[in-house]
Amino acid sequence: MFKWYLTAWKKYYLTAWKKYLVFGGRASLPEFLVFTSTNIVILTALVFADENLSSSTVSLYGVLCGLYGLAVALPTLAVVVRRLHDHWRSGWWYLILLFPIPGVMAFCAWLAQDGDPGENKYGPKPKLFTATVVCLFCAEEHKAWATVCKHCGTDLPKLTISHD
Repeated sequence: MFKWYLTAWKKYYLTAWKKYLVFGGRASLPEFLVFTSTNIVILTALVFADENLSSSTVSLYGVLCGLYGLAVALPTLAVVVRRLHDHWRSGWWYLILLFPIPGVMAFCAWLAQDGDPGENKYGPKPKLFTATVVCLFCAEEHKAWATVCKHCGTDLPKLTISHD
């Protein structure tokens, strides 16, 4: 099960970094969530590191967070714009955040919803990462973490990775 999570994390997080200057196309909900949540975890760790590195003579508080924030600013903007494209919205809808309460609520709702199922003017639906295990005896598909076939009871082979 951990192998599946690690593989999915690598695919989605690294995809966002590889497309750090790509503002066209669409980003899937898992790509956005993995990229955002990973950045939150890293920034949280950097806050603690900044606090521990600051001494009474030299104040470096915020330096690590600031540098990381600068590094992820452009990839985050690109992922959010592509995520908005998944809902038929242009990247200019990012400016709705200028209206604090209703803008933030609408923006978060758009980003958290699943995108349009088919192709739209920004491109085809992003491919999702799936990991399945196929029983060699009865050919039934199972979740990646399954070890025994629920149909015939035989042991399942190791994880195979596919894209749909």
